[in-house]
Amino acid sequence: MELVTYKINGGVGIMKKILVYGDSNTWGDNFITGQRIPDEKQWVNILRKKYNKEYLFLQEGLPGRIAGNDEIMKKYKNGQDTFISIFRTNAPVDTVIISLGTNDLQLKYNKSSDDIIKDLLWYKDKIEESFNDEEDKIKYFNSKMPNIVYILPINFDYQVNASAIFDIECEKKRQEIIKYFAKENISIITADNLDLFEDGIHLSYQGHKDMAKIVEQGLFRGSEPKLPRGELKKLREHVNLVVKNLDNYPKDEINVLVSNHNCLMDIFYLPMALPEEIISLISARLVYKNENNRKEIVNRYLNAMPIEAHGGIVYANMCLEGSIKLLENGKSVSIFPEGAYVPENKIFRGRTGASRMVYLARSKGKKINLIPISISISRNDNLDDYNVEGDNVEINILPSIDYEDAYYNYRNSQLREEKNMFLHQPIDKAMQCIADSLNIPYDGNYIELRPKGNVMFEDGSVVDVNTAKKPEFYKRYYRELNERTLQLLKK
Repeated sequence: MELVTYKINGGVGIMKKILVYGDSNTWGDNFITGQRIPDEKQWVNILRKKYNKEYLFLQEGLPGRIAGNDEIMKKYKNGQDTFISIFRTNAPVDTVIISLGTNDLQLKYNKSSDDIIKDLLWYKDKIEESFNDEEDKIKYFNSKMPNIVYILPINFDYQVNASAIFDIECEKKRQEIIKYFAKENISIITADNLDLFEDGIHLSYQGHKDMAKIVEQGLFRGSEPKLPRGELKKLREHVNLVVKNLDNYPKDEINVLVSNHNCLMDIFYLPMALPEEIISLISARLVYKNENNRKEIVNRYLNAMPIEAHGGIVYANMCLEGSIKLLENGKSVSIFPEGAYVPENKIFRGRTGASRMVYLARSKGKKINLIPISISISRNDNLDDYNVEGDNVEINILPSIDYEDAYYNYRNSQLREEKNMFLHQPIDKAMQCIADSLNIPYDGNYIELRPKGNVMFEDGSVVDVNTAKKPEFYKRYYRELNERTLQLLKK
């Protein structure tokens, strides 16, 4: 079993009802017996059982169903003829999975890949058309557009067992369909090398198990981290979160994400919007301080790595070195380089922690993407409020910053002032891009941080800055930081 692609735009982390509209591999056809495999062996029901307390899977599969309306003898197999009634019967739903197209590839239908693509896109168009009708929008959608996900045609044995039904041209068309959808702004799940029964068409018992894993990966892990239960999930259900330009996020690469910082909730909204779990580099006081359940909430819902900005260069470097270790081991990280909440309607200059991380990783042969992300949020005046109703949040993932020239100049410069200038260039460019995205002014000055005068340790205890310079406290902080780094590497 090999997972080829999953690309889910915006995510489906809080869905309740999932309509799966498909063919015999959704239904569970058993070539050996000519009957249906047991319910508990079907991939849809495997997921239904696993997520029965969170999601309701509505299984609407039919053997022989095609995406188009090309079936003349058995018209009930025409997918478009029956979709609207089935959709409305189950409405409203949070996600619609369209798992069709394989039967359309059969030699007897003699359809081009373009025709099959057009037939598959019909479902998305029809859902959107219905949603744009005010009466339908209220009755069948509860005024909320569902996620639309395509499971594209899986592998079949066109060479031997199914050679009377498919040939190599059918396989070429299948690849053309996958290639088309992969380039579009459409949520897809595809897979190859799934285990089949001897007919070379239908998923075997093992194939259904593997398909369940792939769909699970695509729905619950491929787009964004599955939202946790409890307080954060309740918050998410009352937030209108829009993610723009997700294609700018290279999921299979290592990334350092930099963003503006509006309020405490930025640290939660940002990882909600991304197609993979990330490490959140945030103030040590958010990670360690026992105040208003903050420590419990942050460490439960985030993969948090502390940044100590008040203890001097030694503590700051320890935190950055730990972060670089995470990057070297394939973990993507986020950081708010402004270093504080910025309620003013402007973007301040970012500090150079992100530049230091990508430069040092680059010196060790690791190419790290530096990706600016703008966060626009409307909320009440309480910047530390976890329980907010009606936040409107827009997260825009911007193109990565090209820092190669700046890195080269930094490495080859001998003057301290020049090195400092080249160190600032990538982060300055990133923050300027964020300001442009938000259409607000860019301030070339640092935001003023209110000095804390102490260093905070893992148990929430604090030591004043002068005392914290003693070797035993350096060693203690390093030990605690190293333990946390190892824990994050295991996730």
